[in-house]
Amino acid sequence: MTIWFFPFFPNLGSPNELTRLYLTRAIVDDGSFSIDGPVSRYGHITDLAKADGRLYSDKAPGISLAGLPVYIVAKALVGWDAAGISNSSLLRLMRIFLAGLPTAAIVVLLFFLLGRLELSRNRRLFLAGAYGLGTIAFPYGVLLFGHQLATLCLVGAFSLIERNNRRPTWLAPLLAGCLLGHDDLAPRIRIPYKYHYRDLLRLGPLGYGHCPPYGQHPIVPGRAGEPGPIIEVRVNQRLGFVLDLLGVGP
Repeated sequence: MTIWFFPFFPNLGSPNELTRLYLTRAIVDDGSFSIDGPVSRYGHITDLAKADGRLYSDKAPGISLAGLPVYIVAKALVGWDAAGISNSSLLRLMRIFLAGLPTAAIVVLLFFLLGRLELSRNRRLFLAGAYGLGTIAFPYGVLLFGHQLATLCLVGAFSLIERNNRRPTWLAPLLAGCLLGHDDLAPRIRIPYKYHYRDLLRLGPLGYGHCPPYGQHPIVPGRAGEPGPIIEVRVNQRLGFVLDLLGVGP
């Protein structure tokens, strides 16, 4: 469905998506987190932030970082010539691999998770299909936003935890924690910094898995009009809820 539907109007552009695409190009082509290069080569867009006289993407960087392998492979296939890949072509590829395929994976996971409720095969097909085609997952699945990749991390973590409840292992909660730590590819929710590594470690493998990405985010600029770069240190909100429920928070 992602390959078939391609809502993109070159004359209007899609600043929300292009700012992410520009960052991917800037990292690979210019070796920089500043998107000055792509802006000069492909045109100005509105979703930008300015810091110290340079332009940056004003979006969470996760989806742009996840798109690096997609762009590198595509660039290699055209002889490492960035000009050989149009923005529309690269956008289509990134949408497929970073939005469409994650949405399809979520549908498959939901189908099998619903089997735990002993629903019939037809009901599971209907409910999983309704999620993929009848909810906001569908538009997010055809646009270069981070929501579906983040949702895949969450559903994958839930699936691993559910499996671990039936067949306990050390690996499942470790992987679930890692997925929870990477689910902030979507637009970030800013909440007060509250938790410490020691609180995560009390969760055992789940906490250890969450630790590597915990609180580690690139320097990103403030929104347009804010002075200078800022470093946002955040803790994942959903994990915070888990910590509170288990009574291991500070």
